[in-house]
Amino acid sequence: HSLDKFLAFKSLQSVIIVISDDNKMHLSDRIKNNPLVHFVSEGNNRKTSIYNALKSFSNVNNEDNILIHDAVRPLISHQDIKVILLSMNQNEAATLCCPITETLIKNNTPLDRKDIIAIQTPQAFKYLTILKAHEKFKEVNSFTDDAGLVRANGGHVELITARNPNIKITTS
Repeated sequence: HSLDKFLAFKSLQSVIIVISDDNKMHLSDRIKNNPLVHFVSEGNNRKTSIYNALKSFSNVNNEDNILIHDAVRPLISHQDIKVILLSMNQNEAATLCCPITETLIKNNTPLDRKDIIAIQTPQAFKYLTILKAHEKFKEVNSFTDDAGLVRANGGHVELITARNPNIKITTS
């Protein structure tokens, strides 16, 4: 589980898992009974689900680091989580990324892949930074990740190249 990689960090104060009630019943008792793990019901889309999770935090400070990770990236490494957390000492937001290695074509024209990267999770934010971005774009559902919200809100998102494979196991 990628959850175990995050729980290994002693500085972790809380984990919020956004999950449907149907899927929650399939979780192990070890996860359900962990005092650091809390659950929030999923929203109608990814962005609403994340916003619900952000609003559910208790005792959070504006400068606290929030990491958002997709369960569809189960190969996240401890090392990559550590690097993104360390980057938050100097940044308001950061995301894992990786260079594109495939040939990309748009309208039958090859794109120069040296200028293109794939954005991944986890993504890290100061709590107030990500909360304000979500609130500003609450009615806009075209964002595919939270770093895009922060960029659209005028924020800088530090790009951290993943050192280990962090594939996405879905196609959407």
